[in-house]
Amino acid sequence: LFFPPSKMCAWRCSGRNNFDLAMQLKGNGIIKSPEVEAAFLATDRKHFCPKEMAKFAYDDRPIRHGHVHMSAPHMYASSLESLDLREGDKFLCVGSGSGYFCTLVGNIIGPTGINHGIEIFKDVVDFANEKRLSYKFIYDLPETDNSYSGKKSSPSNDSSSNGGEDGKEGRQELPSENARKILKHIARRQHPCVPQYITGNCFDLQPQHNIRYDRIYVAAGAPNSMCERLGEFLEIGGCLVGPFDDTLLKVTRRSSDSFSKEVKGHVRFAPLLKSLEEKEEEEEEE
Repeated sequence: LFFPPSKMCAWRCSGRNNFDLAMQLKGNGIIKSPEVEAAFLATDRKHFCPKEMAKFAYDDRPIRHGHVHMSAPHMYASSLESLDLREGDKFLCVGSGSGYFCTLVGNIIGPTGINHGIEIFKDVVDFANEKRLSYKFIYDLPETDNSYSGKKSSPSNDSSSNGGEDGKEGRQELPSENARKILKHIARRQHPCVPQYITGNCFDLQPQHNIRYDRIYVAAGAPNSMCERLGEFLEIGGCLVGPFDDTLLKVTRRSSDSFSKEVKGHVRFAPLLKSLEEKEEEEEEE
């Protein structure tokens, strides 16, 4: 769940298909830039869902099945906007999961970028690689206001999910002209920056043995002490976005030894695991 500082509630932007989901996120002001809009239009969330959870693919809710966790779409959209990605960026996702977020990123940074994900569970890395290999670019969009009739969603405190059917009938959002241009650009280059996933533990990474990244996304809750540790993997001027002690932070590396922090909201995330043994202990307690 994501709680913007100005409104302590979860956004409800469910759709009936991927296009509708993207337009609900845009209509509710969560997607702001044409780059993020185009990435969501081009990347079908259902493709990255475990088949047992496919019916919830376009609901604005987290998905969890086995070791595969996916945040709610509004969380990913907000984080993408905060990351301010650019074509050619070097990107790292800590806790890369199903690969959905990395694929969204890949559509923005393009084939000249670097797109890395680290994930502690091998079965999840296998799942993400399978989805990566079968990923298909989407470019089938309505051209006029009359070509698609959808429902408008609105913010709500309701934590249940119903696919957006409690939304009010209204004029459906359509892609911006800039987003259409970006999609055409993505289509011309034929593929995004293809993600590369490794099985590993982010707590074991050593900055001196790794490349520096322009952008990092942390996909699970981390202690505040991890901010600057992960920040050591950033280029100067680079930033990371992630949940630290239930606060969504944007951390920017200003120099070799200084960082600035910006609060983006308040969140609830499952914690990063320090070891597989920690996960086994949690499952035994459940």
